[in-house]
Order: sequence, then C-alpha cells, then structure tokens
Amino acid sequence: RPWHRVRGVKEITRGLGTLDRELFDTIAATPTPLLDAVMPPLTRAADHSKLWIAVAAGLLASGNASAQRGATRGLVTLGVTSLVTNQFAKRIRRRPRPRFDAVPVVRRAGRRRTSNSLPSGHSASAAAFAVGVGLEIPLLGFGLGLVAALVGLSRAATGAHYPGDVIAGFGTAAGV
Repeated sequence: RPWHRVRGVKEITRGLGTLDRELFDTIAATPTPLLDAVMPPLTRAADHSKLWIAVAAGLLASGNASAQRGATRGLVTLGVTSLVTNQFAKRIRRRPRPRFDAVPVVRRAGRRRTSNSLPSGHSASAAAFAVGVGLEIPLLGFGLGLVAALVGLSRAATGAHYPGDVIAGFGTAAGV
C-alpha cells in the first residue's frame, strides 16, 4: 500500500505543476495595459528589498515608537526570511524559471534570472516585511500586505516566476 501513496503524491504534484504552468500562461497571454504599466516598475522596486527598506526608513524617521518597532521587526523578519529562502528553500527542489518569451516584451522583468524559481524570494521578502510591521501596527501591516500581494502578482506578470512559486514564497515567509 505505501507505493499507492507515493504514486498518488506524484500524480497530485504533476497535476499542480500543470495547473501552475497553465495559470502562468494565462497571465502571460492576458493583454492588460494596467499590468504592462504597473508590474515592471513594482517588481524592480522590490529588487534587493529596496521598496521595503524605503518604507522602513520612513517608519524609523517618523519618531513614532510603534512605527520604529514595526520597521525594526519588519526588517529583521525580512532578513531572516531572505536568508532562509535563498540559502535553504531554493536548494530543496530545482525548478527552472518560466519561459521568458511567453510574456510580452513591455511587461518583462528586465534581465533573465538564472536562479532557482521555487520559491519566489521577492514574494517571501514582501510578505515577511508586511507581517513584521503588522505585528506592531496591524492596519499598516494590512496595507503592506496588499502591496506584498501586488509584488507577488508582479513576479508572475513579468515572467520571473510561476504563481506557485509566489505562493511558496508567501508560505516560506509565514513559516519564518
């Protein structure tokens, strides 16, 4: 009986992979001027956590003690999540990036990434920062969570990741 379970898990995994590729292809093929205009700059702003560092700088400069604690917690959570994602999670299972040419040129993320696609580090960092800040300032954390979700969408819309990679990035952040 154990081999039935292994076979069942393999079939589920294969089915989820197919669904993930089909979702990516649908996003890539959708002609939306809004995605074309907003997603590339958003994904570039999240490169190297620049967006989150800028938000943290604003919170630290505010002089508000809870905002400063939120910024600190957000940055620490982001740093730990980034370490776990890039040094451990990305090495668990090799997954190539999506087909770069499937996304319209105007919407592409810029340069072609070569690192492992699973999980999305941008998505993990975005979720980690939002949750870290949200533990101190729930309403701001909610707003940052919405921005983090848009960063995740931008990773799929620009061709950098499959939607499942984004979800795995969010899950990695939640675990940390």
